[in-house]
Amino acid sequence: MFGSIIKFVKDAGQSLAHAVGLGGPDVEDLTKALADNGLTIQNLTLTLANDVATIGGVAVDAAQREKAVLVIGNTKGIEQVVCNLTLPPPPVAVQAVAAEPPPSRFHTVEKGDTLWAISEAMYGNGAKYQAIFEANEPMLKHPDKIYPGQVLRIPNL
Repeated sequence: MFGSIIKFVKDAGQSLAHAVGLGGPDVEDLTKALADNGLTIQNLTLTLANDVATIGGVAVDAAQREKAVLVIGNTKGIEQVVCNLTLPPPPVAVQAVAAEPPPSRFHTVEKGDTLWAISEAMYGNGAKYQAIFEANEPMLKHPDKIYPGQVLRIPNL
């Protein structure tokens, strides 16, 4: 995921306080959104150029890195996120066997989608929707509260 560009729907997503009526979010809004979702990025760098956000720093783990990208990208006014987030190196004793886990897949919610239907399509079993919900907490507050244009993390099971 390092150095990747993830596309989002610019006009979908959460409107942040500063962005209302001002044409879009600012770096302070996005930094606060990360903190509000319990995401701590060491040495955080965040820049905005038009509708493109670039985030850098060190995430605690791959899940936190993916969630940080989603918090930024699922903000109204953001069309792309350039992810330059890295992970801390594993302890020396583990380096020989540790490999970065495969990245999650992403799904852009379409009109009529439910977590059950997305789970059915991704896993072949709608009952596994809870894994998608949990992978997107705390951004998702309830399994029925998704909206068209929102990008969700689909973890590998």
